[in-house]
Order: sequence, then structure tokens, then C-alpha cells
Amino acid sequence: MTGPTTLDIEQLRAALNLGWSMAELRGRLRYGHVEPPGTVDYQFPREQFHALPIGGEHSLVEQQIATRVAAGLLAGRFGVDGPLPKRKEPASETVRAIAIELENALGAVEKNGRPPTRPDTHAAGSEVAKAWRAAADAIYYWDAQIQDGLSVSAELHAAYQLGRGLSEAFWALNPETPAPLTKPTLESTASPPHPGSWEFLLGPRRQLMLGTYLALLEGALPPLSGPAVQGPLSRWCKVIADNEVRSHPGDDALEALRRQLQNWREVLLGSRDPTSFAKRFGLRLALRQALRVVQTLPLETALGLVGVALLGVAGYYLGAKTHNTGTAILASVLGFFGVTGAGLLAWAKARAAVLSVRLREAFYRDIVEAQATVLPPWVKS
Repeated sequence: MTGPTTLDIEQLRAALNLGWSMAELRGRLRYGHVEPPGTVDYQFPREQFHALPIGGEHSLVEQQIATRVAAGLLAGRFGVDGPLPKRKEPASETVRAIAIELENALGAVEKNGRPPTRPDTHAAGSEVAKAWRAAADAIYYWDAQIQDGLSVSAELHAAYQLGRGLSEAFWALNPETPAPLTKPTLESTASPPHPGSWEFLLGPRRQLMLGTYLALLEGALPPLSGPAVQGPLSRWCKVIADNEVRSHPGDDALEALRRQLQNWREVLLGSRDPTSFAKRFGLRLALRQALRVVQTLPLETALGLVGVALLGVAGYYLGAKTHNTGTAILASVLGFFGVTGAGLLAWAKARAAVLSVRLREAFYRDIVEAQATVLPPWVKS
């Protein structure tokens, strides 16, 4: 059985990126000219310095444009950039036009010195509120088109939803929404939380769905990508379930969550090796993890190590020139059946490589889960 091809992996990564970009695009339009929590980059006035920005040094509008362009290119790649209801142009062009309308409406309101506020907080019926509603509707219908188009592949559909769901944990979050009347559970849909609340975006149902999508894709992702995503996700969901965020007002949680998103992005959309998170552990933790590996995989570890050792010794003697009668007879018998010392050595090396990968993953799993997690400073580790 062969694994996914390079093309398959690139397609899955593109679907992940598309889902992530759609959530970020909606979030950046919702924030408008308000700096999202966790932004720490300089933003120089272009007219004064003419400096060439990178990353977060771009203005908020420039970052929104870049995200929108990326979403359009990725959607075009999958053939899911068709017209929205009652429109003739591609969906990306519709969103572009509406984004410009929203930008103009914000500019008109703020030109008299009014401090920037999020478009979704403007009074109903205002030009800003109308433009934001139009943008939200357009992205809703575009998302539906994308999900319909990608549903022909379970993996692509899961990748899109995983990327969007993780990105929405920050970009769709509205911390001002009230807590639900009852604590969300998997067993009941009574008193559903607000779709922009902590309890919805990092609640038990989202955790279950995102974990399911991740499990479906894990075979196509680099080793330990699953723990690097699932571990922090579970930890954040527990923090929310324990009501720790709502009992600590301020932006600490939002800023930590944005840094957490950066870790997820680097693993899923970039090429970061999850083991690179495992930098701060001493000999005591290393020994504890090694013991845990032996306890978790006792039979496999013992048989694998003993088997590889015996095969290595046998391969050596069968491949070596020796006058030992017993060894010569054994070599003759095995040779009759087509078994050579070189073949046994090759098989032993392959077994050792597989064993090494499994043991390495088992050793690093808990460490990666813990150290890929970014939590607010008041959360006890």
C-alpha cells in the first residue's frame, strides 16, 4: 500500500490554506481598521519612509488584501470561484468590490477623527453596518460554494474545514458575547452558544469535529503534526470549559491564542518540524519519556530490538568469508531458498528504520503536545 503522493499532499495543503484564508479574510474585514490583538509589528507610514514592509509591517488594509488575493487564487485552483447568487463575476471579485465599499464607508466615518471601531459594532442601518453585512453574506455564500465543490473528496473537504476551524478560533472570536446559559456538551444542543463565543469556537463539538478531520489527514502530514495540533487544541478547550478565560478579563487570552494559531499555521501550512518545539527538557524528562515508550510499546520494543540485533549478527556471518562448518551449512541452506546475507542485512536495516521512527514519535509525542501549546500567563501548566 502506497502513501499519498507529493501532488496529493500539495492539494491537501492548498485546501488547508484555503480554509485558513477564508476565516482570516472574514476576520480581517470584521476588524476593519482596528488592530487585532497580538499584533506586535511596526507599521511605518508609506508616504513618509517609502520602506518596503514584510509580514505584519504591512498596513491592516494591505494584509486584508493579501489574504483576499490568496483566497481567490486558491479557490481558482480548485474551481470554486464561481459567481455568487445574483452576481455574474467570480466570487473573489464580488468580495473585492464589497471590501472596497466597506473600506470607503469606514474612511468616511473616521475622517473626522472618530476612533476606529470594528465594523460589526456599528449601528444597524449605517453605511458601515450595511457594507459589513454584505461582506459577511458574500463570504458565507462563497464558503458554501467551496464546501460543495470540495466535498467530492473526503480528504480535501476535511482539510478545508480543519484549516478554517482552527483559524476561526481567533478570527471569528467575539469575546464580548455572553456566556451560554448552560455549559455546552456533546450530549445536548440545549442553549447553543453564540457562534462567535469562546464556548462555540473552542467548545466540545468543535473540538470533536476538528479532531476527526485531523485524524483523517494525519497519514498525509509529517510525523507528530497531529500531536502538535491536537495537544494544544485540547488544552485550550479545557481552559474554556473550566471558565478560566471569562474569569480573567483583558487581552492576554487573545494574544496567546494568536500565537497559538501561528504555531498551528507553521506546522500545517509551512514546513516546521514538530520536534522543533521540543527544546526545553532535561535528562529527567528524557528518561521519563523513554520509560513511557517502553511501557507503551513493550513487546514491540523488545522484539524489535532483539530481532534486529539477531538479524544483524546473522547477516554479518552469512555475508562474511568464514571456515566455520555450521555457518557454512546454514549459509548453503538459506542460499538454496534465495536468502542471502546482504538481503537479511537490508531487511534488518529497514526494520530498524521503521522501529526508529515509531520510537522517536512515541518519545516526542507528549513533549511536542506540551511545548507546542501557547496559553495565557495565568493558566497553570
